Amino acid sequence: MLKKRLILLTLLCIILISGKALSAQQHVPGYGEICFPCHELLLSKQEQISKLSHCRCHSVDIWKGEHVVMEKLSKLHGLDPCIRCHVGAGYSSENLDAIAVHVPHTNVKCSACHGEGVVVKPDSKDCYYCHKGGVHEIHYGILNEICVACHGKVIYKFAELKEEVGVKETPQEEKPKPFSLYDVLKSLFTSLTGRI
Repeated sequence: MLKKRLILLTLLCIILISGKALSAQQHVPGYGEICFPCHELLLSKQEQISKLSHCRCHSVDIWKGEHVVMEKLSKLHGLDPCIRCHVGAGYSSENLDAIAVHVPHTNVKCSACHGEGVVVKPDSKDCYYCHKGGVHEIHYGILNEICVACHGKVIYKFAELKEEVGVKETPQEEKPKPFSLYDVLKSLFTSLTGRI
């Protein structure tokens, strides 16, 4: 039994070693210094400190969330890392509104909303500075996810407060659903079997 396990383990190692793996040499030049976007989710905090402490994205002390050296980072990746690191895969569902607000703004400089060197909270929460109006129309498809970004946590009480906050429910016209292949197959199945 032990011999079989050793053989299987050896085969697994050979497969993993021979597969395509990303090494620091395969990254774009300079990326070997910027390891966190790929590796921080895979390592414990202690391993991060010992293996990745040579990261050069953040100035001074990366563990205290000091400011990022944007010139160095933007040469490699543009503005995407700000969003990937600060509202990326590791973000909790409680902050879904932050993801929904940041993703459409990947082509906008972080400093446009956050000011120079401010990562945590935006200097301006005034979307009207860039978007001159129609905020609800702009975000029509994702309004439910981003309410908190503009309206704060009070929006969670919205269902109870609709009339009190001045929002009147207007009946929405039902749009006809496009006919799909699934509908055709379902109809065919129903006509052949007599069951739904």
